[in-house]
Parts: sequence; structure tokens; C-alpha cells
Amino acid sequence: NLSETRLQKEIESLKVKIEAAGETVFMRMLHELQVYQMELELQNRELREAQLELEQTRDRYADIYDFSPLAYFTFDSHGLIDELNLAGASLLGKDRLSLVGTSFVNFIARQERGNFLSYLRDCISGVVKDGVEFELELPDGKFIKVQTARVATLFSRGNGGSCRMAFIEVTEHRIAELKLRLT
Repeated sequence: NLSETRLQKEIESLKVKIEAAGETVFMRMLHELQVYQMELELQNRELREAQLELEQTRDRYADIYDFSPLAYFTFDSHGLIDELNLAGASLLGKDRLSLVGTSFVNFIARQERGNFLSYLRDCISGVVKDGVEFELELPDGKFIKVQTARVATLFSRGNGGSCRMAFIEVTEHRIAELKLRLT
């Protein structure tokens, strides 16, 4: 049967073409997967580099924040200390970790507590001015004068906001001014 042999050859030819086409589709898919893999590896490398840069930036910020000569405090809307730097802990004469979560108003001289709470509310609402002075009463019973040097409102909190304040001790400066006025 010639026609059957011919039909068999055509079937074999079609099988070869189908296999070749399948191999071509497979090769194209394999090539596309390799391209995607290279793109993912490149994106992964870029992400690792960005993460490293972010970590270095965070570390630089932490160094600047922690070792600043200004006393930085971050307060929640109730006046509780969320975070502080080393100068802040030194200003209050207490261990840094023991101060987190404590009410800062307890360090404000009694006659100025209302003023501080009002100032804190203004800070959180974004209406503040630098240069406001407060008298602090330290755990050892000593009183010192501090002046706000910088204020920032932080809106990222869901609990009514928070505020970062920097304080400079001005006790010696005020004593010198008083002595100058007296002379």
C-alpha cells in the first residue's frame, strides 16, 4: 500500500515538525525564564545595595542623634518619653532605658508644668516656637533651666501624634546674665 506508506511518512514528518515546534516553544520559554531570572537577580542586587545604603544612613542618623550635645526627647501626646538620646538621659541624671515610658512633666518644676503641657499640645499640633524656657527639677533635687532649641512634630503615630524636642541647658547662662545685671 503506497498510499498507506505515504501517509505513514507524512505522519512521521508531521511528528518531527511537531516535535521541532515543541522544542522551539520550549527553547523560547526557557530563554524567557533565563531573562526573567537575570532581571530578578539584578533587582535583588539593587535591593541589597539599597538596603545596605539605608542601614548605613540609619546608623549615621543614630550616631548623630545619640551623640549630639543637644538633649533630644520624643514625647507622645500624653507627655510620656518615647525615646531620648544620651544627652537627654545625662541632662535628667538617669539611665536612658529607665526614662522611656515615664512622664516628662515629673521633671518640670511644679509651677511650670501647665506651661509645658500647653507647649507640648502646641508642638503636637504643629504650632510651636523655639526658645521657650522651662525649669527642671532633677532627681537629686537640683533645679536647672533649659531652653527648647528645636521642635519637630511627628505625624506617623496613630495615637494622636508625637513631638521631638531638643533642649539646651541654660542655667549657667542665666546665672551669668543675672550677675551681669547685678554689677
